[in-house]
Amino acid sequence: ADSSAAQSKWQTKRQLPFPLISDPKRLLIGILGAGDGNKMKHSHFVFEKGGKLLDQRMPVKPVDSPRLALEFIKGLS
Repeated sequence: ADSSAAQSKWQTKRQLPFPLISDPKRLLIGILGAGDGNKMKHSHFVFEKGGKLLDQRMPVKPVDSPRLALEFIKGLS
């Protein structure tokens, strides 16, 4: 639900080698089941090119999310 600027700052701070999706209107968050009214569940999703959902973590602690996503991605190869 963060803005593109906030996502970019967090991506840089965490040195994430993958893009993040900004969803300030919570449209995709709702479709993926991570929205709960005006709140959202801490979650992350890994998609392949073309849009296929490969991994979903909900709930996930923000501090654990980058490590878990990278472990998942590295396990694909």
